[in-house]
Amino acid sequence: MTVAHCQTLNGPSSVVVEIGADTVLTCSVTGGTASFVWSDMSVSPPAIIFTAGSRFSPSSKYANFTVEEDQTSSTLRIADTQIAEEGSYQCEASIATNSEPAAEVSVERELEVSQSYPHDKFPTFSERSTTELTLASPQTAGEEIAAVCTAVGSRPEVDISWYIGNVQQTVGIVTTAAVNAGNADLSDTTSTFTFTPTKDNDGQSLRCETTGHQLANLNQQDSMSLNVHSRARHNAAL
Repeated sequence: MTVAHCQTLNGPSSVVVEIGADTVLTCSVTGGTASFVWSDMSVSPPAIIFTAGSRFSPSSKYANFTVEEDQTSSTLRIADTQIAEEGSYQCEASIATNSEPAAEVSVERELEVSQSYPHDKFPTFSERSTTELTLASPQTAGEEIAAVCTAVGSRPEVDISWYIGNVQQTVGIVTTAAVNAGNADLSDTTSTFTFTPTKDNDGQSLRCETTGHQLANLNQQDSMSLNVHSRARHNAAL
């Protein structure tokens, strides 16, 4: 095939998608026409999935893959993207050795966040982060307490930040991560924040937030209002 020197191949671009969403990868040529080949570069040897708009691979692995193309562009769509589809996909055009570097597809998963006080003086909460949390027992000024924030079933592994009001806390925090018991592709993160409330903290919000998702809407948070009593008032109540 003879190709004009000004003809170039554009895309596809690497993407990060939420699990269950559709992935769309597009490449195109400028300055001429072409037919396209889509390959999965994550397997060895690389597998051709589509060529010239027709399915090439008979593997059921690509059953949810479709392609749409015309003479200047080709779009690969992965419906209901799952972790198994994470990988590298390359678009090639049938024009004089033109190919683009593989586009990376990363899959992220929404997670649940819960916050609790793991002390017998305080109640335990295990609600979704969208649930309003309240304390059944007051905190006492000058007495150390430990709050726990747990992010269950995340991908990728997340970190957890703590705030009192709008001030980020950096002392007294221990965070650990482990493989999710039900799914080895997911992780659970637990962060314990140990601190000593003061009367000035009364009415302020205690908040934990997850960080680490490239898709910002998947980062979660949970909060509760501190109800701090003075030691004398607390003892009188007892």
